[in-house]
Amino acid sequence: MERWMKFIRDANPDFLRKQGVGPNFADWLAPDEHTSKELLATAYWALIANMMSQMAQAVGKQPDAKRYSDIVDSIRKAYQKAYIREDGEVLGGTQTSYVVTLYTKMAPPALEAAMATHLVKDIESRDWHLSTGFLGTPFLLFALANHGRVDVAYRLLLNETYPSWGYMLSKGATTWWERWNGDTGDPAMNSYNHYAFGSVVAWVYRSVAGIDTDTAAPGYREVVIRPRLDARITHARGGIRLGLRNDRERLERYARRDRFHSR
Repeated sequence: MERWMKFIRDANPDFLRKQGVGPNFADWLAPDEHTSKELLATAYWALIANMMSQMAQAVGKQPDAKRYSDIVDSIRKAYQKAYIREDGEVLGGTQTSYVVTLYTKMAPPALEAAMATHLVKDIESRDWHLSTGFLGTPFLLFALANHGRVDVAYRLLLNETYPSWGYMLSKGATTWWERWNGDTGDPAMNSYNHYAFGSVVAWVYRSVAGIDTDTAAPGYREVVIRPRLDARITHARGGIRLGLRNDRERLERYARRDRFHSR
């Protein structure tokens, strides 16, 4: 992972990820295809660098944690200069551009409210529908809920018309489609069992069931119970299995599972 991060850093000395992206599918299969590839790649670079800092912190490598945190800060400065206007508008103006800017904390704090407003206005302009693809969808409901619009997050979650998760269900889907319009999309490139848009389940676990984690206590050493309630959801149930006696038992259990799968 560190070699990969060095590769990205060496290829992009200005902290905008324009090089070293390979075949760049960007916000794949988004109804709105106008999200800047460079903006999206840069936001994801910051996201991953922050993960690296958290992982280093978790295993007690403080100098590495600081180094990756400094990279995030450098990316943020370059990102704000290149992609964010003083009124809170983000380059491209797509839902994904606002979502990744908010979720990765690339936005100046003073402009976050304005960006959330721009995001909601775009959703409203589409008759309260999303327009995100593979890279924007995982963070869409988080960005809304974390900026005071949990009502809009639930509205998107519960939609039943295209494009939405409920649209797939209305068409008889029992697994998540690769395309929002899997019933009418190109059959030559159309998986009917694809995780990407199913990433919304992370939000469902954390916000509907209310089971969340704390990066200060990784590995579920501590669990945060924090449901975000909405009157349209009258019942939800979720759980996580905790309470193994020690790490040795956990490892032995995983080893038994791995041997089973290997057969």
